[in-house]
Amino acid sequence: MATYKIHPGIGIARLGNSDSEFYLAPETPAGLPMECDDDGNQRFGPDGVAPLFVTSFRDRQGRIKRQAARFQVFVYDDASPEGRPLQIGDKIEGGGNRGTLATIHWQVYLANKKACWYEFDATAGEHGYPPNHPRRNADVTLRSRLIIDPGPRTIGGSNRRAQFDRSGEGNYATTFPPPLAPNSIDTLGEIIMDGAGRLIVLGGHGCSGSEKTGPGEPHTENYANNDGWYDDTSDGPVMARLVMYSEEVTRVRYIDVEYPAWVIVGYPRYAPQVLDMVTMDELLYDLFLRQFATDTSLYGRLGSFDAPDQIDFRNDAQLQQWRDGGRLTWNTEFRPLFYRDIWPILYRPDQFRFLCDVLALSNFPHDQEQRGLFDPTKLSVVPDSAEARRIAAEQEAGAEPPVARKLEFVNLSTAAAAETTPADPYGPLRRYLFGLLRLPGEENEFKIEDQVSSRLHNLPLMPLLCGDNPLTNTAPSKFLRLTDYMLYILKQWADGKFINEIDEGWLKPGRPPLYTPFVPYPTTTPKTGRELDRVILANVLGGAFCPGG
Repeated sequence: MATYKIHPGIGIARLGNSDSEFYLAPETPAGLPMECDDDGNQRFGPDGVAPLFVTSFRDRQGRIKRQAARFQVFVYDDASPEGRPLQIGDKIEGGGNRGTLATIHWQVYLANKKACWYEFDATAGEHGYPPNHPRRNADVTLRSRLIIDPGPRTIGGSNRRAQFDRSGEGNYATTFPPPLAPNSIDTLGEIIMDGAGRLIVLGGHGCSGSEKTGPGEPHTENYANNDGWYDDTSDGPVMARLVMYSEEVTRVRYIDVEYPAWVIVGYPRYAPQVLDMVTMDELLYDLFLRQFATDTSLYGRLGSFDAPDQIDFRNDAQLQQWRDGGRLTWNTEFRPLFYRDIWPILYRPDQFRFLCDVLALSNFPHDQEQRGLFDPTKLSVVPDSAEARRIAAEQEAGAEPPVARKLEFVNLSTAAAAETTPADPYGPLRRYLFGLLRLPGEENEFKIEDQVSSRLHNLPLMPLLCGDNPLTNTAPSKFLRLTDYMLYILKQWADGKFINEIDEGWLKPGRPPLYTPFVPYPTTTPKTGRELDRVILANVLGGAFCPGG
């Protein structure tokens, strides 16, 4: 029996003040958004295959274009166990009927409830605010009037566009703010169905304002909590109903896609080609490994990795028993792939030169070529490989100073062990870089001060970015750190337990479409719904979330 799911599970739309122009959200990591026409249909090059990407993010009047989130239904059946996009005209089945897909009815419900919610207080609300936590606009008794609620909208068939405006389409009692200064809010966006039956969700136009009037108004006192203020960001569920003509009963029948997706309308992304140091898909992957037993061959009970536990994360009792039944740890025998797993993390620090003007001179060590410490031709050398032995021989002959000497490591046992240890010319470099990473429990540590005999002494921990609570000293988290999974695979790499795919012949080096380390992320559109889910979230911030995220 076929099943149907909406992908991406979470779609990201973004605000823009252009009245009409928009583009489609990127569907590759660190990729450019995709060009589309006024009806949301994707544009392609002269060959009809290569997509056209956005090169100008503003319209002719200089206004920022909106980013549309695109959703589609995938079918999972015996022919496509990994799922495939459903097309109008495909044969479908469900609810005891089978027939031909005629159209899709999409329903989306956007709303904005920020003005009636609790005051934002960094990490204090991480597990939910207590009932006595201060509310925004606490003096307003009728709380529902603080909600921007245009009601749900449905499109499908010949009805291919709908607005989240004040009208409620004549059958819903909407709630919108009164006139605001400087900008009133009269819509949260719109939805469109493109020519292939896919859903296009557009958010608001970047309007915000205060309902307060009088001397000194409008004004702000806080970066996050200001009574009287509203904005037109939003989010809400995305649902789909498949409409088919059933030849068996010669009537129209319906299949409701069981699980809704979700759409989030956020602020613009001004540098889509640069990924965050921690992305949302990396954050969720780490969470699911450690809390939901996603891959027990990587993270599981100590001593169980030869025969990993089979855990159904939907079974609460089984999952809790796994969490409580033994010491959970990482598999130290796992070997990550350098170019798939390690290099995409190491590639990012150099990119932050374009985003941050703090400590500008210190960015040179992050460079990816000869002048810096992040040269992939060195960091990818596997210990005791043919390349490692060749480089070690050259260093021994004096052609190149050993990395250990350049980094001024003090290790009295190195010389004695040199004849018995595998050739690893860049092991000191890998361990040096890993040693600078901020580990769990060090979120409030700025620098290392207890390694006087090494180059690590007195150097700031990395990444040098604000944490989830850099603002207060209540449950502080002043600096960002990588996820536990990211630190785990980087530790494996630092210890020399990794695989170089180019050495193995799995990757062919060269300029695109051949692999190059300076285009480290996939550039082809995902084929499965699961891949699409991850790609969309790869372009979303995964940490830190305060103050701006």
